[in-house]
Amino acid sequence: MNKTIYWIFTIGLLLSIILMLAGYIYALTVNQDLEQNLNNFIPDSHSFIQAFNEKQVSSYLLLNTGLMVLSLTPVAGVIYALFYFLSHRQYRFMTAAAAILLVLAAGIIIGFTI
Repeated sequence: MNKTIYWIFTIGLLLSIILMLAGYIYALTVNQDLEQNLNNFIPDSHSFIQAFNEKQVSSYLLLNTGLMVLSLTPVAGVIYALFYFLSHRQYRFMTAAAAILLVLAAGIIIGFTI
């Protein structure tokens, strides 16, 4: 279990670093106003979803996708742990993982509604 969670976290971290670096490099090479993009770097769910639906490749989209991957990496680890404990019939730990997942889900829902 520990090795699998290690790989989940490692892949999530590397993918998010690659995406954020790609956004930064894209902003520098395409002559986008990097200062304006970094000032607007606070993730906004509505503009992120709009840019994703319009399939606009921009530094903003790449940077925010990297942040989303980085934010969702622990969620993937908790989901894996939940199913691992369920398959090994360790119900006490499964309940703890489910409670953590509910708290994370509530935070995501509240974050998107504010």
